[in-house]
Amino acid sequence: MVTTLRRVFDEPGFAMTNSLHECALASLGLALLGDRQSLQRIRGVIPINLNREAKPLALAILDAGEQEDPPPGSSLPED
Repeated sequence: MVTTLRRVFDEPGFAMTNSLHECALASLGLALLGDRQSLQRIRGVIPINLNREAKPLALAILDAGEQEDPPPGSSLPED
């Protein structure tokens, strides 16, 4: 699924509409799937139409997911 959603950004004309809603929905989908490798794709979305709301929401979802995951070794007891 991640591969297909990335195609919206990576392949010119893939799933393209005049409204560019496909970028908004792909951004949200990638964020909900936790695809941090697509941060640059999401940041590059033109903020028009539905993208105005979806882009910041997708970035917030990815940021929240990153904050919930403790860094490696953080749950180890201290000596």
